[in-house]
Amino acid sequence: MTTLAKADLSEIKALASPPRLVINTLEAVYLLLGYSAAEAGNYQFIKRDLGKPADTFLSQLNGFQAEKCDSASAKKAKALLIDVTVDRAKAVSLAASKLVLWALKALEECETVGKLQNSS
Repeated sequence: MTTLAKADLSEIKALASPPRLVINTLEAVYLLLGYSAAEAGNYQFIKRDLGKPADTFLSQLNGFQAEKCDSASAKKAKALLIDVTVDRAKAVSLAASKLVLWALKALEECETVGKLQNSS
């Protein structure tokens, strides 16, 4: 599902003080991948995690299954990306725009399987 490459992850890891858009995108991605809100909201945790072999993270992205995504996490991820577009992300970083694209597609899949519906 992703067009992200190892070089893109290197670009993101190299950002010493990433813009809010990048941090929000990473938090949303980590929530969608099933990490806890505490882990996903901790940029130092994410940076350490991205320091692992790139194939591990890329495999997680490629193996995403919306059916297994926690509904609350999907909703929080959507809220984090409410004002984010691929074009806005491209202005910051091409790699970030690829992550945004992945997250938006993942959210579409979550919507399809009913993970973003309001509970009544």
